[in-house]
Amino acid sequence: MKAARYYAPDDIRIEEAPRPAPGEGEVLARMLACGLCGTDLHKFRHATVTPGTVLGHELVARVEECGPNVSAFRPGDRIAVFHHCPCFVCEVCLRGHYSLCPSFRETLISPGGFAEFVLVKRRAVENLLLKIPDHVPDEEAALIECAACCLRAILNCRLAAGDRVAIIGAGPVGLVHLRLLKTLGAGRVTLLDLQDWRLKAALSAGADAAVNPSDPDALSGVMGRAQLVVIAAASPAAVELGMKCAGPGATVCFFAECPPGSSVAIDPNRLYHSELSLVGCYSSSPREQRMTLDLLAAGGLSFRDLITHVYPLDETLAAFRTACRGESSLKTLVKA
Repeated sequence: MKAARYYAPDDIRIEEAPRPAPGEGEVLARMLACGLCGTDLHKFRHATVTPGTVLGHELVARVEECGPNVSAFRPGDRIAVFHHCPCFVCEVCLRGHYSLCPSFRETLISPGGFAEFVLVKRRAVENLLLKIPDHVPDEEAALIECAACCLRAILNCRLAAGDRVAIIGAGPVGLVHLRLLKTLGAGRVTLLDLQDWRLKAALSAGADAAVNPSDPDALSGVMGRAQLVVIAAASPAAVELGMKCAGPGATVCFFAECPPGSSVAIDPNRLYHSELSLVGCYSSSPREQRMTLDLLAAGGLSFRDLITHVYPLDETLAAFRTACRGESSLKTLVKA
């Protein structure tokens, strides 16, 4: 089978790899579509994974073969595949911090989403796989993992109906947040981005306002007014901007992973006097994954217009280059 292996920044090679065989309780699935996540791009740029790694985890696939004692799935089922699973019973799980569970870091798919076939390990088959209804397209199903991460962040920030929201970064993650926030009852949502074409995309996606931070007059109407700030851009400058947008009693959600070694200066007196809450949120749990699929299946949510580029597996490197450049690119997918 073919697999796209990462070796170094700007070096992904399509290589032959052995096709896995499912063991007890495991499932072999054929990749249908896999989205490029911000964490994939972070690894691609900063070489934070071992050479030879197959990236990709925003995965929709079709069951090809089931190992012994798999009864909930059968060949031909279309499934959303997730790669991390908490134990649900340890101290951090019981406090709701599922992504901090010691079991969570284990990768339960092999070799990775950017391959023709993926082996899904037993714990993921038992806890994570979701059957996709026939009317939900592959492309939209590939965004379930991304949207579930965003949904968990919004739920953790305790959005109240009518809250004014500022989203820093009008890339794919910022726009997925926008769709979810509007679905969940947010009030006025403003997107902030330095690229005007992304601001236009934000308005088309349902934003109430779109502001370029380089325009001081436009920015003045956002500063210090948001009740929820979502930082969906991976830079210290985005964090600093988000803090400036936060109003009294606001919650600031740190959602994007900055480059290694990043730091920002925060005035502790502002946290104290303005009663700001800073919330970090990484990844998702089966609860948000199921909720996201249910919203898609019910027609209450759609991401189809956010998908701007689709590449075949043989052109995975081109897909990464497109997503990294960000020129007219929102969500990029790789398809079989």
